[in-house]
Amino acid sequence: MQVILSTSGFFCKQQLSAIDQQLSKIIFFKLLLYCWKLLFQTKNMNFMRKITLIIVHCSANKEGSTLRMADIDRYHRSIGWKGCGYHYVIPTDGTIEQGRPEEEKGAHCKNHNNHSIGVCYIGGLAADGKTPKDTRTEAQKRALKELLGDLHKRYPKALIVGHCDLDPKKPCCPGFNIKLFE
Repeated sequence: MQVILSTSGFFCKQQLSAIDQQLSKIIFFKLLLYCWKLLFQTKNMNFMRKITLIIVHCSANKEGSTLRMADIDRYHRSIGWKGCGYHYVIPTDGTIEQGRPEEEKGAHCKNHNNHSIGVCYIGGLAADGKTPKDTRTEAQKRALKELLGDLHKRYPKALIVGHCDLDPKKPCCPGFNIKLFE
């Protein structure tokens, strides 16, 4: 048996090997825990996704609809999604309701979800439920202006576009020309 002198006393080579293995495991798990905490702490920070687009949608509901974000969330879950595909929803009363967290990829515009924030106002169709129409209430217009201003401050390089600007199959979404929106 080979005896080794260390600052903590006398150890045989087998004991040191076992101690090294234990220390390696402890260091590995502490490092893993540190990385996990770091990931968890930074999850809510915007730098996890590079946002290049802020996409405005309408829900394609009749004007005066009382739909809320919770209704969209329930519907999207019923079709197998993990929740509301939009990051923000603005009902007719002008409330800004949080949908999916900004740090999570949305589900609102094919081929652009990874790098965008989705904003949806409730409405977009005339009372007949078929004819596209800008049905935004004054409260929705104010809320949309406020929200887009806030998002643009946080993502200054992001372009603000309508869904129709990115998807030719959605020519009437969001129901108004976003380029003329102030």
